[in-house]
Amino acid sequence: MTHLIEFHEFNILYNKAISESDDLSLDDATRITFTTLPDKHLKNIYMIIIHYAYLENRGDLSKISPTIHNHKKIISPYNGISDGKGILYNVVNFPKILEKMIVLYINMMK
Repeated sequence: MTHLIEFHEFNILYNKAISESDDLSLDDATRITFTTLPDKHLKNIYMIIIHYAYLENRGDLSKISPTIHNHKKIISPYNGISDGKGILYNVVNFPKILEKMIVLYINMMK
């Protein structure tokens, strides 16, 4: 039996995202904000992405194809690719709830 970890902030964002309109999305203004966030917040967003994938795959991250970043294999769900500096994602690959969670997180950081 797989034990799924708890991530309190994730649960808060998830519950808020469920109640938000589907109109909430990563628009151009939000994407610009995303690129200017400090590393701490980018790491938190990556943790949200990884945790969502972890739950979606019922704790089995072996189902996710890794990408190579800094000569190491790393988990990169939703077709993330390495650009040498970090992992790039195309938002169209995200489940809608995950996209809304990221928008809510970015809005909290403004």
